[in-house]
Amino acid sequence: MKILIIADMEGIAGVCHYGQTWDKNADYDHYRDLMIKEVNVAIEGVFDGGASEVRVLDYHWDGRSILLDRLDPRAVLFSGSATMLQIKRRIEGIDAICFVGFHGRAGSAASILEHTMDFHVHRLTVNGIEFDEMALESVLASGKNIAVVFVSGDNTACEYAKKMFPSVKTVATKYSLGRRSGEMFPVSDVHENIKKTICEAVRDIGKKDCGYAALDIAFPAILEIEFNNGGMADRAEMMPRTIRVDGQTVRYEAVDHEDLYRSFYTLQSMGNVSDDE
Repeated sequence: MKILIIADMEGIAGVCHYGQTWDKNADYDHYRDLMIKEVNVAIEGVFDGGASEVRVLDYHWDGRSILLDRLDPRAVLFSGSATMLQIKRRIEGIDAICFVGFHGRAGSAASILEHTMDFHVHRLTVNGIEFDEMALESVLASGKNIAVVFVSGDNTACEYAKKMFPSVKTVATKYSLGRRSGEMFPVSDVHENIKKTICEAVRDIGKKDCGYAALDIAFPAILEIEFNNGGMADRAEMMPRTIRVDGQTVRYEAVDHEDLYRSFYTLQSMGNVSDDE
């Protein structure tokens, strides 16, 4: 059984400010260490649950937060910027996806460091349903009938996951009280809960009554991205088959899972330019 762990930093235990997640700030190394330890606990739990192979995707910023020599050596690490070759390789042959250290989507109320991919996207919807980063990163896997079985992060990430992914098991690492405010749960308790719960999630894969199911997306699918200003939408609108909905929103009709995934990243990249550039 092969499991992919997708790991972010904003949702790990203890984080409540962007300064803790930026490599140019003094306390980044401390929170990077917490991230690696949380991922290692998850890896241990996945192997305890019966996995034969564990892949880890470093999903934070440009994919350089997890240090290979401090990661559980049994896991395969995917680092650096995403390419279609890397994206397809990391999901090839996997049986399930687990998300570790995730956060609320952009616009979530009382959600620590809420965002969707970057600071340019205000809202992302597919067929009228609001998508976050976890939903987006499960799109290609859902086309192969691969389910999300575990999520850890703040309470808003866990609540969202339960709405989107059937029977997913979750562990809250903290309780959000605002964009930069929250009740932090003890690291030792979080680690214990992640190890236990992710192990149970993996053990249930394949059971008739597990209830796991891939994200259900009807095609053609309507993708809409609301940017933070009209200049971003101006640039994104240049992509073929893209329709301008209003001052800040563009729409694209995707024909299948790969088209949906590629089109989001293309539109997001085109709009990811400040008005000063």
